Amino acid sequence: MAACSGATRFNGSVDGSYRIDGQNAKLAFVFIAKADPWDGKPTFTFVFSEKDATAAKRVDSIVNTQAYGSVLTLMAYKDPQTGDYHVINNAFQHPALKTPGANGTGTVSLKNIHESNNELSGQAYTDPNSTFFNQAIEIDLKFKAPLPK
Repeated sequence: MAACSGATRFNGSVDGSYRIDGQNAKLAFVFIAKADPWDGKPTFTFVFSEKDATAAKRVDSIVNTQAYGSVLTLMAYKDPQTGDYHVINNAFQHPALKTPGANGTGTVSLKNIHESNNELSGQAYTDPNSTFFNQAIEIDLKFKAPLPK
């Protein structure tokens, strides 16, 4: 994941479930940071965390420490023609995860994304019966967060 450092960040709201092998981790914070463009398209990192992570110096290191509790990060680009957001990387920190800080692709998706008043709202989710490194993973998070300037 790209560094995404230096800008002031502001938390939004998040509600829903983040379960691995049936164990839920409560995520209380979400913010969105700019990332390096993906194939020339605007790209963002979505950071969902148990503890406030807005002061972290590097977004790409948030998931690799336990300082912020459970964490889910998604890097997604915005398709300028359709307005859809496509997740290109996801990383996880969760107490039930056997491989903390693990990352991959194709596990988490975004839907129902709406942009209004410089805020982005939508849903991060996994398909039913999803697994990550042979562990059951269930994500269903609704969020609203300010877009980075």
